[in-house]
Amino acid sequence: MAPRKIVFHAGPTNSGKTYEALKRLREAKCGMYYGPLRLLAAEVYERLNEQGVPCNLYTGQEKRFTNGATHGAATVEMANTIVGAEDGDKEMFYDVVVIDEIQMIADPERGFAWTRALLGVNAPEIHLCGGMEATSIVQRLVEACGDELEIRTYERFNPLEVASSSIDPVSEFTNNYDETVRHSYAEAEPGDCVVA
Repeated sequence: MAPRKIVFHAGPTNSGKTYEALKRLREAKCGMYYGPLRLLAAEVYERLNEQGVPCNLYTGQEKRFTNGATHGAATVEMANTIVGAEDGDKEMFYDVVVIDEIQMIADPERGFAWTRALLGVNAPEIHLCGGMEATSIVQRLVEACGDELEIRTYERFNPLEVASSSIDPVSEFTNNYDETVRHSYAEAEPGDCVVA
C-alpha cells in the first residue's frame, strides 16, 4: 500500500480545525467521519445530508441509511467495523477520512479506538483534528507506518474568558442576592459555554 497522507489540524476549541477537515470530506467522492460522541456523528450526518452529500450514520445505538450514500458519519469505536458490501466480505475504502478529537488517543480507556482508526482505516487521505498535545504521538505513529504527515496549526477565533463567578441559582432565594451574578441558565448569553 502506498503511503497515506495524514493532515493533522491542530489547535484549540473554536479554531476552525474541524470545519476545514469537513470541507475536504465534502469534496471527496467517498468519505467517512469518526467522532467521539454520537451527537457529533449525528450532527455531521445531518449537515452532510443537508448540503447534498448523501451520508449514513453508524453508532453503537443506531444506524441510519440514506439512499445513494457516498459518505458516513460514525462514533470512533465503529471504525473498522463498518463493511462496504451487502454480503459483508469486502473491506470499505474511502477517499478521505476525518478522525475528530485525536488527542483522545492518549486516553487509557478509549484511546484504543483512535489508535485503531488511525492505523486501520483504508484511505489515502486522513484528516486528524485535535489539540496540539497529540502532536508527538501522531508523529510517532505516522512515522512508524511510513505515512506522510502535514501539520496545520490553528488559533482560537475568540479569546476564552472565564467568568468571574459561576451560575448561582441558590443566592436568588437568600439574603445574599447579587445582581452581578447570573442566577439561572436562562441568563446565558450567545457565546457562553457551560462546563459541568
